Parts: sequence; C-alpha cells; structure tokens
Amino acid sequence: MQRSKLSELWLTKIKNYLSSVNKWDKNAAVNLYEREVLNKTYSNEEHLQVLIYAFLTSQCPWERVVPHLGEIDEIFYNYNFDIIKKHDYHEFLDAIKAIKCGNRQLPAQMRALHENISVLEKIINDFGSIDNFIVSDNPNNTVKKLIDWRSPYKIKQLGEALSREYLRGVGIDNVKPDLHLRRFLGNGRMGESKEEIASVQEVLDQVEKLHEKTGYKRVEIDSIIWKYCSNGNGEICTALPHCVKCVVRDQCKYNKKR
Repeated sequence: MQRSKLSELWLTKIKNYLSSVNKWDKNAAVNLYEREVLNKTYSNEEHLQVLIYAFLTSQCPWERVVPHLGEIDEIFYNYNFDIIKKHDYHEFLDAIKAIKCGNRQLPAQMRALHENISVLEKIINDFGSIDNFIVSDNPNNTVKKLIDWRSPYKIKQLGEALSREYLRGVGIDNVKPDLHLRRFLGNGRMGESKEEIASVQEVLDQVEKLHEKTGYKRVEIDSIIWKYCSNGNGEICTALPHCVKCVVRDQCKYNKKR
C-alpha cells in the first residue's frame, strides 16, 4: 500500500534540513509549551499585546517588527486599556509609522483600536478574563467568534489568518493558513487539495491529519512548512520553487510535472 504524502517522513526531512542551515525555530511552540506544561495564563494586557503584534504582521514580515517590540510596547503604554482610550488613534498610527512597522491596513487597525478595546472589555465582563474566553471553546469556534460580524465578540480588522496568528501567540495550538501553506498543501506541490492553492479549510484539514498521524503540534507543522517556503528562511518551496535543493522533491507533484 502506498503511503500518503501526509506522513511524518517529509515533515521530519524538512525540519532536519532547516536545522542544518540554522533556520529552524526551536521556540516555534514555546507559547504552547508554556500554556500546556507550565500552566501559564495570559493577562488581559498580554492578550492586547499579542493582538496588536498580530495586526502589525499583516502584509509585513515578522522579522521587521521584532527589533521594535520594546518600542511598540511603549507606544501602546504597555497595553493599559484605560490609558490607551484617553489617546487619539492618530498618536499610535504616527508612532508606528515612525519606526517603520506600518502596513496598508494600519490606519484602519488604529481607527478600530478603541472600539476593539471595548469588545475586549465585554469579553472580560462576560468571561472574567480574555484568557477564560480563549480557552472556553475549540480554536476553530473561537476564530469564528472573533471574525464573524454577527458575533458580539467580533474584533474589527481581524480576519481568519490574523486571528489564528493571535491565538498562536497566546499558546493555543493551531495553524495560520497563509499563502505559503496554501500553496505548499495545494495539488501542485505536497498537498491533497483539489486546487493548486489549497483553501483555508483544506489547509486546516490537512494539518489536522498530519497532527493526528505524526504527533507534531499544529503550530510546529505550521512553522516547518512556513519556514521551508518563506523568504529569509528556508527559501526552498517559494512561488518559484528551488527544486534542486529540495529534500522532498521525490514526493512533490511540482517536480514530477517538470
């Protein structure tokens, strides 16, 4: 019987390759470890911090944001809800632009800041804390509550990908279905999708199969694939893939089509 491509073999090969070129992130699942093993809980301020970090990664490489995290924390008054609400959104918008951490969505994100804090305060009122809300349901349902306009807990400017980025940042094991993963798990590369670019749901389903089959955490699977594909990291399975260097090319449909 032919083994499915959804096996631990190619995941491990890619992870080992990334380690060999010093591109594997050993802290990929550190937030999950802290929550599940060390029983860490996140304060309301930490949730707002991670949420704003997620906003800033919209169409902006995380590596560009990282050197400025301390400055960002200061700009947002260490995420004190009451202090932030006393300041006009232009102050935050201009300060983020000044440190070159902006993105196309930043003006809208900052305009929604006060309203989003009000939503977070409603969550705190209804659940006791944002952390209680986050762990009160499975990640997929939590995402729906955060992004559905009919939900009382809808966060403006937060879509599927950024909501999952936020959940990962507070130690919830899930995957961010960005373009790298959607392309990699499409039917033209390593995936079992119906399309060349896998749908968000197809990515979630395939990662779930990998998780169940291999024991890798979802966030680790996400990181392995993303690192292998993204610029500044593995840079192997990019938009125009570097098949000669690929350690799983024998299993890849793209290589067989050439």
